[in-house]
Amino acid sequence: MDNKLKADLPFHILIRAALRRASALIAFYGHGELEIDFKGLVEAAENVAIEASTLNWHDWQRYSFRQKDKMFLGGIIGSVTYAGDIAPFLPLITFCEKTHIGKQTAFGLGKIKIGTMPETP
Repeated sequence: MDNKLKADLPFHILIRAALRRASALIAFYGHGELEIDFKGLVEAAENVAIEASTLNWHDWQRYSFRQKDKMFLGGIIGSVTYAGDIAPFLPLITFCEKTHIGKQTAFGLGKIKIGTMPETP
């Protein structure tokens, strides 16, 4: 075993993280709970497959003046192309483009961007 962290991102994992982020922000800053069929969305997301991926794990560190120590951070960078019906998830993903996803968003981490595939002739 090489003790390397996985750098893949199945679509249902992305959607679970997006739902947690949106739910927390709306509960705290919005008007109560997010009214979405969480279970149904996650189940539908499991039908979307990874078509191509250039994701890699990236470790980095920063110094915390508050803690007076180095903080070790890491995450995945790169791009991933999904195959399947992602239309029902676009409002959620678009929301997370603006608010980011996952941990350490206050440091600017968790950025995602929707891209489009070039059309084939």
